[in-house]
Amino acid sequence: IGEAWSQGLAFLNANFQTILILTGGSVLISAILQYGVLGFDEAAFQQQMQAAMRNGSLPAFFSSAGPAVAISGIVGGLLQSTAQFATFRVGLDNGQESVGSALGYGVIASIAYLLFSILIGIVLGIIVIIPFMLVGAGAFAAGSTPGAGAVGLIFLFVLALIPLALWLAARLSVVVPAMAEVRSFNPLYGFAQSWRLTRGNALPIIGFLIVLGIAIIVISLLLGGIFGFIGAAIGGVAGPMLAAVLVGIPTAVLGIGITAGIYRALVPFDAGSVFA
Repeated sequence: IGEAWSQGLAFLNANFQTILILTGGSVLISAILQYGVLGFDEAAFQQQMQAAMRNGSLPAFFSSAGPAVAISGIVGGLLQSTAQFATFRVGLDNGQESVGSALGYGVIASIAYLLFSILIGIVLGIIVIIPFMLVGAGAFAAGSTPGAGAVGLIFLFVLALIPLALWLAARLSVVVPAMAEVRSFNPLYGFAQSWRLTRGNALPIIGFLIVLGIAIIVISLLLGGIFGFIGAAIGGVAGPMLAAVLVGIPTAVLGIGITAGIYRALVPFDAGSVFA
């Protein structure tokens, strides 16, 4: 954990300008897309969704608002994924590749990564949903009204998924830098490399992710309170958008550092040459 933290700070220090420009730019463009082009207000959206749930018109609500929200989410995710791939490509290539070339690589790599992740998500979803349905069917078999025992069984099943999710997060934590370092467009390579590199190190990585995850949550809450107040004072669409950007950039930059730190703690390298 100490090695990962040290390497992460070193990576951020050596590539801070590139990280800030690429990551900050992707967060800014995503916020403009969400709040500016689509006029999307998260608080208003949640209120409308809750009203639709109470009125029983949730399908109609998502059929009208869902596509715009989904498109903005996908585009924003691709922008930030592209920035991550490009940042790792520049940083792990010791500055030999230009930012423009790295961005071109990042666009293609992020699209391939997204499509592969969707496929994996569907498969994992099916694997999880089938046991969940079986547990639910067995729990509710005694009657149509769910009792405390049935709800308890479902709760325990969901609770049991948390360790699995943490383990998978640890084993797949360095997919992006593994791909970026060798300029691979193949997500299978990244997943295989991450699985190989993290073998035997899952528990330390989980601990590292939990500790820093809590730190990120605390930082986000503090920044969210401060910048949220500023955004409310500004008002309109610009206020919430500014607050989202000012909170999103530091957390995104820290996420880059965490991933880089884990990767460099796992992969032997010449620190003097890479972080020069």
